Order: sequence, then structure tokens, then C-alpha cells
Amino acid sequence: MNIVLLASPKGGVGKTFLAANLAALLASRAAPHSVALLDLDPQDSARLHFGRLAGTRDGWASRLARKEDPAQSFVATSGGVLLVPHGEVTSPVPDRPDAVPDDCAKELTPGEPPSRRLGPVLDALAARGVATLICDSRPGRDETVEMVLSRTSLLLTVLLADPASAALLPECEKGWHLGPRVPRDLLGGRRSGYVLNQVDWSFALSERIARGIAERLGDRLVGAICRDVAVMAGLAHASPVAEFAPASEAARDLRAFADAVEQRLASAGTEEVVAEELPPLLRGILS
Repeated sequence: MNIVLLASPKGGVGKTFLAANLAALLASRAAPHSVALLDLDPQDSARLHFGRLAGTRDGWASRLARKEDPAQSFVATSGGVLLVPHGEVTSPVPDRPDAVPDDCAKELTPGEPPSRRLGPVLDALAARGVATLICDSRPGRDETVEMVLSRTSLLLTVLLADPASAALLPECEKGWHLGPRVPRDLLGGRRSGYVLNQVDWSFALSERIARGIAERLGDRLVGAICRDVAVMAGLAHASPVAEFAPASEAARDLRAFADAVEQRLASAGTEEVVAEELPPLLRGILS
């Protein structure tokens, strides 16, 4: 199972939006429910991109809190994505291995926090035939992210085309936003990349920052998504942008992003990216 982890050093960059739309696009090209979206953020907002009611707060974490099988929270969406919401945890989760079902406790040791219980969730997804898993993480360092890192096929760091993201880029390149236990081979080659979101090409500062980041990253820049009202409209209709507004500029950029991710996953064992593999939009930025 290929695991794609979207991470960011700060909140508000559109990481959940990108994770949901990437999952939807990859699912549209694959067998039904062979692409899953795992929400690792307690905000539990990935579900809102697939028509899930705001009052529905069941998920893998809330199932564990109730000592239930987290696989029962998996949702087969109409678009083909297998959604794994986080759920709302309103009561403390016991830290004893015997406090959850046997199949959920097999990888636990006494004192482990709930975030370390992802092993059974990942195993259940693999058993369901999931070939590609998109993980939406919470911003910054997090124990849940650290666990997924050991199994990650492709790490994507999401940034904005703004001064704060530009300032944080050197730290991101060192993996400081992911915690102290980042596999060193994950930060180089084809297993890591960056995505710029909300690029406003009509605003001089946004364009300059986007071009500057693109020049620094080169082929490590996997996608650049333009600022587009279709994004907000799609979320208002609880629908991925490519379904709600397929002719929009954001949908175009998202399709190019999904193409690049598929190429990365298909050639994860190689070390270099040839220019022809870059999406046309990125070739234009780098030219």
C-alpha cells in the first residue's frame, strides 16, 4: 500500500483541501475504494469535502475511545474514496493495551498515547484492498505523523505563496516540522516533494514568492494550485473541485498535481526527475 502523507509546519495552508481533492482525483482513476483518505487531524474536517454531515463525528479515534473496532468507521463515498474520518474524542482514551479490542492492542505497549494505535487502522485498510492511502495530518509536529512517517511512500509538504511559508522553507527542507524521528531517506529523492497552494498570479508578491520557491525547489515542487473561487464553492457544496467545477483553473492545477503524484509513486525507486515529467504549469514557472 502506497502511503502519501501531506504535512505542513503551519495551519491554514489548505492541507485538508489538497488531501481530499487528491484522493478524489486518484480514486476517479482507480478501482472503487482502492484509494483511501485517512484523517489524522482532530479537527476532523476531511469528511466535509465528501458530503458528510457536520453533526456526524464518528471516526477511527472515537471508535478506539469507545473500545470498538476502528474499521467500522470507514465510509465508502459515492466518488470512490474510502474515507476514514478522525472522529470526535470526548472522553480520555485509556493508555492500557488491554483497554481496546485485541486486534487493536497488538502493537501497543503500556503508556502509549492513542496516536500510536494507527497500526491496526493501516492493517485494516490494507485488508480492504486499499492500494493508495492519502493521510491528512495536523499542522506541525505530532506523534501520529511520526508513526506514519515510517511507512510513508511520498511526503508532501504544503506551503502557501506567502512570506511566512517562504521563511519556513529552510526548516521544512530539514524536516524540522515533522519531529526528530524523520527517516533521513524520506527527505530526498523521489520520496518527498512540496505543494504550493493558493497562488495568486494576479498579485505581484504572490507571484514573486511562487517563482522564488520554484527556483529553489526545482523538481521537488510537485504542484502549484492557483487561488480560485471554485475552491470555496466546491467546499460549500461538499464536493471535490474537479467534480463541482471541472473547467476551473483550480481543477486544472489539481489534475496536474495528481498526475505528478502518480508519477512519483510509480518511480519512487529512482533519484531524479526529468524535465518532461514536470506538469506544464511547473515547467512554465521554472522557465
